[in-house]
Amino acid sequence: MEQVRLDATTISGHHLISESGLFQFGHSKDDPNLPQVKLMMEMIDPLGMPLVTQVVSGEQADDGLYIPAYQQIAATLNKKGLLFVDDCKMSSLSTRCNIHIQGDYYLCPL
Repeated sequence: MEQVRLDATTISGHHLISESGLFQFGHSKDDPNLPQVKLMMEMIDPLGMPLVTQVVSGEQADDGLYIPAYQQIAATLNKKGLLFVDDCKMSSLSTRCNIHIQGDYYLCPL
């Protein structure tokens, strides 16, 4: 079985903020006084080879990024029975149901 790891991170910096720009204020582990951009990356595990990278504005929560990321990977690989691994943010019922209904598996803390 092939494994796919999903993970989101933020990149903060001294950037100008515009209403439609990528850099926005959001929940930050780094510096809440700096705007950030969010990066969601999906990789083949354990190689760490990137499959899909999504860049979204920094105010978005991680939770809403998992289903679109999963759907993009499923369409790209066109293979069933993959194991998707991530942290507790992927463990929402809607995300887990989406993965299960499509014939794949998930591993995350509940």
